[in-house]
Amino acid sequence: MKAEIYRDHGVTGVKINGKVYPFAATRSFRPEGRILKSFSDHGLKFFNIFPSGIMTALEKRTVPYSQFGPVWVGDHEYNWDNLRKQADEIFGSIGEDTYVSVNAHLDPPSWYVEKHPELRDHWEQMIQNLGSEDWRRDAADYLCALVDQLDEWYPERVYAIFLLCGGTTEWYSYHADTVLSDPTELQQKAFQKFMGDETVRIPSPETLHAGTDGVIRSRKNQQAALDYWHFTNETVMETALYFAKAAKEHTNRSKLVGIFSGHIYGQNLDWATRTSYNRQDMLYQSPDIDMIFAPASYTLRKLSSTSGIRVPVDSISLHGKLFVHEIDSSTHLVKKHKEAGAISHAVGRDEPFTCTDDTKAYLRRETGILLAKAQGYWWFDMFSGYYDDPELMAEIQRLHEIQEKLFELPAGTVSQVISMLDQPSDYYLTTNTYYPMPEHQTPVLNLMGAPWDQGMTFDFDHPDFDEDRYSLYFFPALFAPEKKTDERIQALRQKGKNMLFCHAPYYAMEDELSLTAMEKHTGIRFERQELSDNTVRLCIPGAEHVTFDFTNQTWPGDVWHHTGCRQISPVFSPMNLDVVLGRFEENGKPACGVKFREDGGFDAFCACAPAPLEFMDEMYRLAKIFRYTDRHAPVYVNRSFACVYDYEGGALTLKWPEERVLEDCFTGEKIRVNQAGVQLQMKPRECRLFYVRPGYQKD
Repeated sequence: MKAEIYRDHGVTGVKINGKVYPFAATRSFRPEGRILKSFSDHGLKFFNIFPSGIMTALEKRTVPYSQFGPVWVGDHEYNWDNLRKQADEIFGSIGEDTYVSVNAHLDPPSWYVEKHPELRDHWEQMIQNLGSEDWRRDAADYLCALVDQLDEWYPERVYAIFLLCGGTTEWYSYHADTVLSDPTELQQKAFQKFMGDETVRIPSPETLHAGTDGVIRSRKNQQAALDYWHFTNETVMETALYFAKAAKEHTNRSKLVGIFSGHIYGQNLDWATRTSYNRQDMLYQSPDIDMIFAPASYTLRKLSSTSGIRVPVDSISLHGKLFVHEIDSSTHLVKKHKEAGAISHAVGRDEPFTCTDDTKAYLRRETGILLAKAQGYWWFDMFSGYYDDPELMAEIQRLHEIQEKLFELPAGTVSQVISMLDQPSDYYLTTNTYYPMPEHQTPVLNLMGAPWDQGMTFDFDHPDFDEDRYSLYFFPALFAPEKKTDERIQALRQKGKNMLFCHAPYYAMEDELSLTAMEKHTGIRFERQELSDNTVRLCIPGAEHVTFDFTNQTWPGDVWHHTGCRQISPVFSPMNLDVVLGRFEENGKPACGVKFREDGGFDAFCACAPAPLEFMDEMYRLAKIFRYTDRHAPVYVNRSFACVYDYEGGALTLKWPEERVLEDCFTGEKIRVNQAGVQLQMKPRECRLFYVRPGYQKD
């Protein structure tokens, strides 16, 4: 077998033995042959086997990932009978023209931890074990033996190896203060090796979490904390790449390798560092990683919401990797399946869909946002039964058929807006705070009626990064970019590109925190504010009622409502704006607005985050961003596809920058559209998918 990533005309998929496939799959903690057969009969080609003896997070860690029993049971001892039972359930149910990935669960089992007293519970405290060469070697041996056994039983069927490790199998490195206050000698030695200093010790939790000014660190005052957080993030990524290389070399690079990682667009930003997700460049640039997975946004699942991708998906595409969007929400069927309803934590965090139509609307929207990015997805039937209904399976089949048709059409981004997170800056955000960017900005950007890209500042280094296509560059948290990143940003400013900065741009770029650096690199003069309340009130005509701040964040539909979060500081007032769009309620000082440059572009600033819809409306207007709708509604678009979702329903005018024909993917209805727009009558909670055809065509 030869499995590799296929990427052409903007689409990403899988090529196996020369044949290319769009990626649509399913996986489950409780694989049930009857349901797997239904997925296979409805067109899915990719399945998953998950042998494991580790417990999930559910029911106080008493629910196992696999009900078939452990496979890695002793020193180079493997219970192949337990593997065979699960393999027979899966391979015996699906078609012969299908393929299976194997999850290599690399956490040392409890028996292994007992035999190695230097280790801790890996699921909870992964960072404390990563210095163990014995564990790395033995886990790699298990990985290789697992793949070899499946290849022996089912040759030419196992196409990929998924590396699962750490918290929730997603390479989380939890840093509870109890762990930080009691580092192991193994952890200390790994840190000393990283630092090249046998005398250095891991600092106290107080040192590791401290900031110089509120939630912002400086090199002068917190270098010890910066060193430790660099250590954890780089060590976790280096460990993942160790196993990826082992898998690639053992299989003569004939199988794909995938990993959960990098949910930095889908969690509070301070957790990007604390959970060791802050070296995504190492993954994206590695020749040994092919696939990256992440669950669908947990906060944006309700029908009143927008859906959301938790990773920098456009950066992943730029680097030629396959992104897999895990659709793992509950459905209306969960209530009918006792096991799924009883032990799935997803039930509590999702909106309870009440009927088939609700679930179908969600499935279309969740798939639509992904199809616009021309990447892959899988249906996570977590505890089996989420999709066990003929109507839902017919929907899944139709969505896959649409994906197959789109796979032949030119894709590629048409976005004029890009949000760019900056890994070096993330280290300067304290790790014991609540920081809502950028996850809580996502629904606002999704509602702007125009596509936007999710990137990283290290994308500037990629030869295929098309900087000219974007009119608005959004930097949510640019505290301390590297010099080369700033040079690119300054070059873009000189080219007339529009910039939007939030909170404290460049504040930590020098050794000491500096207002001068902020002005030098943004063109905006700042004054630090001492406030008891960060609330900002917009002064945009018609939006004077809108207030927002850094603590209590709300969004229409109650997607989130956080209370009791400590007030974020510092905050800054921009003092030399040409247009003020919002002021602090407490003192009337400017809080957000725009400064125009002589080159025709602008530098904009927003003191608090996330920026509300009405403020972003002004940014899009000034940057001349083409908007595909006449009101706030999610529109996910590429060159050949569009997804339009409307929770409220009613008349919605859809526009296009060039003349196009939209063909409804389900009904075949053809709609001619141009910049003047065409009015659609949308039903409440309706999600429509369209093929986008060039020019006007005869019916």
